Amino acid sequence: MLTSCVKYFKDNAAYKRIFAQMRKQWKKYGKTSGFILLEKATAAEREALRSLMGQSFDDETVKFRMSEFERALQETKYRGISLQELLETYFNETLVTNKNERRLKTEARRDFVASIRDELAAQNESKYANASRWIEKAVCEKKYGYGLMLAEYDKQGESIRGTISKVCEAIAFLQSIEKDKIRLAVLSAVITSNPHFFDRKNIAGKLLISALSFMNEQEYPQDAEGILELYYLSNIKPDDLSSYTTVYGINLYTEEGLHKSYETFIEKNEAYVVTLSNLNRIVKADCKSRQVFIFENQMVFSHMCESLAGMPVAMICTSGQMKTASLMLIDLLCKEGCVLYYSGDIDPEGIGIADRVIARDPEHIIPWRLDKEDYMLSISDEKLDGSRIKKLEKVRDHRLLGAVEALREKKRAAYQELLIDKMLVDIKEKTLC
Repeated sequence: MLTSCVKYFKDNAAYKRIFAQMRKQWKKYGKTSGFILLEKATAAEREALRSLMGQSFDDETVKFRMSEFERALQETKYRGISLQELLETYFNETLVTNKNERRLKTEARRDFVASIRDELAAQNESKYANASRWIEKAVCEKKYGYGLMLAEYDKQGESIRGTISKVCEAIAFLQSIEKDKIRLAVLSAVITSNPHFFDRKNIAGKLLISALSFMNEQEYPQDAEGILELYYLSNIKPDDLSSYTTVYGINLYTEEGLHKSYETFIEKNEAYVVTLSNLNRIVKADCKSRQVFIFENQMVFSHMCESLAGMPVAMICTSGQMKTASLMLIDLLCKEGCVLYYSGDIDPEGIGIADRVIARDPEHIIPWRLDKEDYMLSISDEKLDGSRIKKLEKVRDHRLLGAVEALREKKRAAYQELLIDKMLVDIKEKTLC
């Protein structure tokens, strides 16, 4: 009977749009409820409804209750067939309300990511420890690439599982190489045979960055420089000309020995720019005095270069936000046992940068002119709002806490330009002794 009923309505094309509207209403309410509205109804559609329901539909806009259609159906030879049965057989699907459909979709997405977490946990291999913690954190906190996984699951279905699996393999590989560094293209080739698999514009590349962000306890980088720094912190060798640092008086070495091009700048008492690409060939960095002074401000750095010309002084200018090239050079200098004095503006952003840089090697990197007394000597009229003050909560190095306390109390920024004379004296004293 049901098969015959469905055939009757399918054979009459005039019912096609009517059934589509009833299906839409059923998914909305989950029952025979609401009105069916047909705009610009054809003569054939109006005649089909008249013959079933016994009503005249003279206007081009037709409106009737779904319950009226079902009641009319029960007065035909197909009595006993519910409208739900008819619609499900007509469309060859189980009717689910929109609300339940969203719930089922949400559950399927959640279960998908959770299954990956469970698979990693079941392997019980230490090499997947970081990958397992990443997925666990993503599931629990709904971050670190969780949203991207769900979005791609919606697009690709289960096939995205393979991409996530490759990201986990990459994390395990990076964990295994410890302090060695590998280029991104080589990592991609090792894991997938495709050197572009983890390019940052690809889904796999974005998920890798999300995982590395978790492993380094930071938010997803908002710019290219932030991504380069994240790669560097994660044993991926970055290669980019846009990242650079400005240097004065520092000797650089390749596998073949002293880099003579930079030595020419040193001999002429000139500063020089070193890009991240240049540094990828550098294996060692040092200086005669074994002391390096780091400036955040370009103007202050330029003044020091002019004032100290001819003296055996080594300096770096980071030009504000720390670039990966500066970090790489700092690491090379620390490795050689040099003492680095870091200075910058005494505001929430400047103190935050100082804290992160010093944390790389607290023994060899010393905060310089960044205490409470220096703050009082260089304080400005620029007021700090609550959102900027809140950034100070993340500062950890105890040598910066005096400045942090002063910033919270005065709520004004201080700038290192006002400390130039004192910094100049510091450098001369440390260099000559």
